[in-house]
Amino acid sequence: ARPLYLDEAARDVPVVALGNAAREALRMTDVVEAMLQGFRDALERPDRRQISESKRLDDILDKLNAAIKAYLVSLDTENLAENDHRRVTEILTFATHMEQAGDVIDRNLLGMISKGLKRGLLLPKPDKAELLTLTERLIANTRQSAALLMTEDMRAARMLANEKETFRDSAAQATNEHFTRLRTGNIDTTETSSLHLDLLRDLKAVNSHLVAAAAYPVLERHSELLRSRLRTGGLKQALTPD
Repeated sequence: ARPLYLDEAARDVPVVALGNAAREALRMTDVVEAMLQGFRDALERPDRRQISESKRLDDILDKLNAAIKAYLVSLDTENLAENDHRRVTEILTFATHMEQAGDVIDRNLLGMISKGLKRGLLLPKPDKAELLTLTERLIANTRQSAALLMTEDMRAARMLANEKETFRDSAAQATNEHFTRLRTGNIDTTETSSLHLDLLRDLKAVNSHLVAAAAYPVLERHSELLRSRLRTGGLKQALTPD
């Protein structure tokens, strides 16, 4: 959890200080990815110790987020150009959403798996397979978010933003298929059904944080965020993780 790149001596040189903060924020994506990998492993081979270790990673996110914020707000605003102010906001937005994604993984995804393990709940194979597929996509999106923070590439931003709708559609399809199995009696208990649906909801929430962390700031800078979200349901929906 100790910051590695927030060099106090670089605070008088904004371009260097902002680069340092961005590098530190990238460490947060590594932690989020590790937590998602821990969730994936917990789905495949539930183990209480492993789940607890993955949950503790959230403490690292909290501390890195706090350190990055403190570093950025300590910069002398008189030394910052307009683009520097924009970059400060983007890095703060990125770090905040990564920390919030970690909260969802810790409290909801890993928390529910832990509770299910204590109660002896076992997800049916089709449900587990759907969750694993979506988790792998989240891991890929985490890496894409990290790359986008550094490149600020418009094409990559559009691709990641489109992933929010694509991911939502995949989760909806998984939900519909789950209800079909439920109606045909292929799900043992309503408890495992509720667990599956809750996990789908929270995987979607994590993905929304990843998109908001990296894609939306780039699109907003180029005045594409409003236009793109008006086509798919409005700006309010874009800015609210779901």
